[in-house]
Amino acid sequence: MTKQQPVSATNLLALYADGFSKHLEDRGYLPGPIQFRLRQLAVLDRWLRDHGLTVGDLDAECVNRWSRHVGPTGDRR
Repeated sequence: MTKQQPVSATNLLALYADGFSKHLEDRGYLPGPIQFRLRQLAVLDRWLRDHGLTVGDLDAECVNRWSRHVGPTGDRR
């Protein structure tokens, strides 16, 4: 399995990080892009908490709002 940066247990999405990493690895992603996607997961987690949202609040509108927040490169604005 690809070595990844630890995700804090206080993060809403921490339970999904290992499975997400494995999913990407199984699809042929290289370690660098996997790390980038895990950082995006951490940004999404922070954004959810900052907006008082939970994983259960993730729907198309929520993802669209987050996408506008991070912009086309996936970096936090």
